[in-house]
Amino acid sequence: MSARLRALQRLAWPALAVFCCLGAGVPEKGARFQSVTVKPGDTLWAIANTYLRDPTRWNELLKYNKLPTPDPTIALPGMTLRVPVALIKESMLAASLAELVNQVRARRRETADWKAASPRMQLFKDDGLRTLAASRARVEFVNGDVLSLDENSMAILKPKGKDADLELMRGEIHGSRSRVITPSSRITPKTKDTRFTAEVREDLSTLVQVYTGLAAVEGQGRVQDVRGGFSTEVAVDRPPTEPIKLPETPEFRARALGSDVFGAKLLAPAGAAAVPGGATPVPTWRTDSGGRPRDIEQISLDLKALQIGVPVAAYVVQVSKGKEFGRTAFEKIFDVDERVDISRAVPPGRYWVRVAVIDLLGAQGRFSEPRLYAVTDKGAAELEEDRFAGTLSVIRPPDGDDYVRIPKYRLMGRADRELSVTVNGRRVRMDEDGNFSFDVLLKEGPNRFEVLAQDARGRARQIIRTVLYDP
Repeated sequence: MSARLRALQRLAWPALAVFCCLGAGVPEKGARFQSVTVKPGDTLWAIANTYLRDPTRWNELLKYNKLPTPDPTIALPGMTLRVPVALIKESMLAASLAELVNQVRARRRETADWKAASPRMQLFKDDGLRTLAASRARVEFVNGDVLSLDENSMAILKPKGKDADLELMRGEIHGSRSRVITPSSRITPKTKDTRFTAEVREDLSTLVQVYTGLAAVEGQGRVQDVRGGFSTEVAVDRPPTEPIKLPETPEFRARALGSDVFGAKLLAPAGAAAVPGGATPVPTWRTDSGGRPRDIEQISLDLKALQIGVPVAAYVVQVSKGKEFGRTAFEKIFDVDERVDISRAVPPGRYWVRVAVIDLLGAQGRFSEPRLYAVTDKGAAELEEDRFAGTLSVIRPPDGDDYVRIPKYRLMGRADRELSVTVNGRRVRMDEDGNFSFDVLLKEGPNRFEVLAQDARGRARQIIRTVLYDP
């Protein structure tokens, strides 16, 4: 034990013994805390050195935690400590995964492996989070701000050396107070009531839509202020475009009210006008199909005949192979006057369909009972003539992003020998089994690959993959 620690103990122990006898203190009003799990062999002194900006303030943890001893050198039993956020190092400040839907993956900053995320798991500086198809995640920061990640998205929390709360590598996020950077832009909220979305497109450009408040959007050294009700686009190595007005769709009204259309439900902010009856009702199918599947072509008529009881702005339609909706095959928000066409969105077969309504205030209600529909192969013959003839697959990178720390990379795939295959416009050769590869030296950040195959009639299929290189 160091002489410094022994001196601190002699000065602090009389007071600490009193704290331990009295138990945990009353938290200061407005104070925020982070939970820290005690690992086997951990002492209070070790935890202080790991988490606190100033480890000599270890004794302050006794104000908020009931411990068996005031001695900071004795191993603590398995427990969870409440640590004031104001005392924690920036690198150890944790965000928490407040909500996840379907397949969400997390990656710790010291590893390259993506593992299944779990509810309420803590995420630290430079950790990664990604969502797969039909999946979503909500992250809550210690300042109370919440960021929502849409499907097929990837983000880095508190990226190292980039002065931002989140780096969006691909996909879309919905935020308010957090500073966000993308491959082409930087978004800084300028008012407390700011609500915005940022979407990284396949060409790495960024679409920023501001629903309320004001946000500064920066690209190529130029800053463009975008106020609520407007949007701007930022291409790579280009300044932001002049803001254009957003159409007032049901989705816009929902987000302007503070709702998160990525989540399973939309919540209006405090002070918003109440929906008659206290909540948007659950839609009820007007007719009983008797257990037999209905033709999917009837879905638009069935939606218009729903018994709801309040004015409707839009429908949220979900389609699944299973009645329990463990996995969603299709989901979309349809405006109330929009034709609902699902037949070309999913392969032929039997599907369960359920619907929720968005009212004029932008609040989404609960889903209806599932109803069975049949999608036929009607129209398939008309499409056959235009279909690409052949097979193309990309083995590496896998479906979704690949995350690497080495700049030399080899893309690998397989195609029918009769096809002509290019990667980013360059022709590749195939072996006798149709295998091909493409070597490249990666640049730091996201690297986009366009794999294009053409058949003898010029019909093409394209696969796009992204490799993220972080040295």
